[in-house]
Amino acid sequence: MKLFKVEGQSMTPSIEDGQYVIVRKKKRYKYNDIIVFTFDHRYYVKRVQSVYQDGYFVLGDCFSSSVDSRTMGLINSKDIIGSVLVVI
Repeated sequence: MKLFKVEGQSMTPSIEDGQYVIVRKKKRYKYNDIIVFTFDHRYYVKRVQSVYQDGYFVLGDCFSSSVDSRTMGLINSKDIIGSVLVVI
């Protein structure tokens, strides 16, 4: 398990800026899982919207302030750190 501090408003109202999340690696992720992943050497927290053979389509809960699969494309499973278990 790992601990991450969330920065930004993209997951509001589910996760607020400054809150912490505890994350655990899984073999597979499903629709509606909130995941932490790396993209371009940064960590992101987003919600899985669709699962494909070649990756995951993710969105932030606050569409207007989210950088997500609409600009990043599909997220590869090798880039996923894990799914959120607890929000603190």
